[in-house]
Formats: sequence, C-alpha cells, structure tokens
Amino acid sequence: MSKNTQKLKLMSEDRQKNSKVLAVMNNKGGVGKTSTSIALGMSLVKSGKNVLFWDNDPQSNLTQRMGMPDDLYGERRLNHLFLNYKEPDHEIIHIIKYPGLRTDKEVDKLGIIGLMAGSHEAELDAATTFLKFNKKTFDIESTMSVYKWFLNNIQYYNQYFDYIIIDTAPALEGNRLNTLACSVVDDFIIPIDSIDAALGMRTLLSWLYSMARDTNKKEFNATIAMVKYQMDIKPDDSLIIRNKVFRILKDIFDGFVCDNGVREKATERKAIAGFKGSKNGYLALISEIMFKFAQENRPNLFKSLTPEKFLTLELKLNLLQNEIQTKEPEFKGVVFEAIKEIKDDMFKTSGDKCPVA
Repeated sequence: MSKNTQKLKLMSEDRQKNSKVLAVMNNKGGVGKTSTSIALGMSLVKSGKNVLFWDNDPQSNLTQRMGMPDDLYGERRLNHLFLNYKEPDHEIIHIIKYPGLRTDKEVDKLGIIGLMAGSHEAELDAATTFLKFNKKTFDIESTMSVYKWFLNNIQYYNQYFDYIIIDTAPALEGNRLNTLACSVVDDFIIPIDSIDAALGMRTLLSWLYSMARDTNKKEFNATIAMVKYQMDIKPDDSLIIRNKVFRILKDIFDGFVCDNGVREKATERKAIAGFKGSKNGYLALISEIMFKFAQENRPNLFKSLTPEKFLTLELKLNLLQNEIQTKEPEFKGVVFEAIKEIKDDMFKTSGDKCPVA
C-alpha cells in the first residue's frame, strides 16, 4: 500500500446498522447548503464519527471548499461512479486529513473524513446511466433499477462511514442526482435564508416527498434550519432567533424548525470547518439538529403537512413581503418602435450583401 492511500477498516456491526444518509437540499441557490453540509460533517468528525462528504452538485462547491484542487481528482470523482456502473470502483473517494483539527474534549480520536469529489459532468453522466438502465443495455441483473444500483453503492460506503452527507444542486424536477439522493436519504436538512426560500417551501417539500415516497424504502424525515438570516427584530419571547421569517416558519412547522440559526457573517463562513474559533452560530445549530435526530418517537415532518399549512404559510409570507416592500413597483406593457428598413449601403465598406435584402 502506497503512502498516498489509507486502508479503511469495516466499522462494527452496530455502527454499520446505525449509519445514516443525510441530504442538505433546497432548490434555491445561495441558502447555505454547502456551509451547512461542512459544518455538520466536521462537527460529527470531531465527535469521532466517520463522515463521507458526497458532492452531488455539478458546481462542486463542496469539493472546492474542502480544499481539493482539480489536479488531484484525476478520475476519482462522482461521474466515474456512473461511467463505470457495471463494475463500480468504490476506491474513487478521497481521504482527507487536516493538520490542526482537534477532537471534542470528551473524544479520544477524530473520525475519518472521506470525500466523493464532485464533477461538472456528473449530472450528464447520471442521466446517461438512467437511460441505460431504462433501455436495459447492460448485463447487470435485468430486474435491478437505477435506484437499487445507487442504493447498493451507498450501502457499500455505509460499512465504513457513520454518516454520508450529500450536498445537492439547487434544482428539482429533472435533476437526476437529486432524485438519486431522495432515493437513499434518511433525513433531509433544509436550509432557509430568506423570504424567497421560505415561499418555495410548498414546491420543495412536495417534490421531496413525492420523489422519496416513490423511490425510497426508508422512513425518511426532514428538519428546517434558518441559515444566513439577516433581518433581526426585537425579542418578545424566549426564542433564540429573532427573525420574522423564522417566526412564520416556527408558527407553521413548530418543532420541525430549529430554534438555533446562523446569521450571515464572513467570520461564520471561515469558522465552519472547525479550524478557527471555538464558538460560532453553526455549532449551536448542528448540536440542535443532532439532538433532534436522536429523539425517540420523533415526529415526521412529511406526515404533518396539510394544504392548510401551506396556504397559511404563503399568506403570512406574502403579508410580510408587502410589509418590507417600501415602494410599490410600477408595471407597464411594451410597444416596440417600428424597425427601420436596412439599406444596402450600410455594407458597402465590407462588400457584403445585405442579409435581409
């Protein structure tokens, strides 16, 4: 074994049995999916858990934020899992060690950090794999679906990692990578940063439920977290975050929304991996998320959803939007000025013939 490789040992049967797949999802971009993925994963690593970061976004922001330069990937990135679907190479993941990273006080040893590096071609190669399975142009089991194939690959890594954290693309319908994430997830984490993201909750939750219901045999659940929030208001109760969008979400979804959140600050972004600063907003949020995961008889968000909840949510958010919009925009139709006839003499200098003559 070369110095550039590390042998991973199988975890105990209990750890394998309790291994979880978490997907950080929102179809709106810029809400904090990647920051939340890293903060959650690094917190788990510092608590002694093995974590495989899975970059499901073709933009590969997670991979870049983990410090992996393109020239180190080679063929060890997500799209090669799809290109070699007949005989998947599970050793395409990377193991990362960060100098100076320390465990939590009560933990003796850091967990292992793994990375399934992202690829700009991953979505295209995933779509091609879907087509090949649908056309049955392969010699794997004829009864195997693409979802079963993907689950088999995830279950392979479940033997070595306590958590697989999937950072996803800001997309829904037609996105194959996000559909596959829904088919294997145990818990969705839904970051919300603003009123725009909150207004998309009906579409997002409905899509997640329909995709996971049709492809996932697990009892999947979800947690909502305010990340990168900005608009504070004065407190009038014991809630930690004083944010109008948060209050509306809390009124509608109650305990499914985390009380802790992360205010938009450059210092928070630098601290998320645990390299700088002992305290930051992500630590409290991640602690609360893990506490929710550990609850016995934990209620299920998707089972609590009703059309009335979504109507109330949208009504309250629209009222808030009107409140914060200081000036009404003016909307007008358009009438185009007639296009003047193009003259041949416009092209005399080049000798070209008028293309519309």
